[in-house]
Amino acid sequence: MKKIVFSLSIGLVSSVSFGQMVNNSKIYVSPGAVMSVNQEVVNNGEINNEGNLHLRNNLKNNANLSSKGNVIVDGDGSQRFSGKSVDVSNIKSENDLNLET
Repeated sequence: MKKIVFSLSIGLVSSVSFGQMVNNSKIYVSPGAVMSVNQEVVNNGEINNEGNLHLRNNLKNNANLSSKGNVIVDGDGSQRFSGKSVDVSNIKSENDLNLET
């Protein structure tokens, strides 16, 4: 019985995790495509969006982010964009968005 309880408790602890998406290369979202990121995004490379990019957490842009498509900011609470400037044609925010340089 002890082994079963121990296994179950490890499974419950490991299911709770936090992370971030770190981009060190190129990401391209083509027209009509949808990319949704639930974790914080740290962009050290290049993000080129021509589709729908859903950002559900903070963005730290250290490099190039350009969007001719839609950027949808739809996290659970207020979100922060920081770092270098971004070139975005269409942005929709469903909550508070704090812009920092």
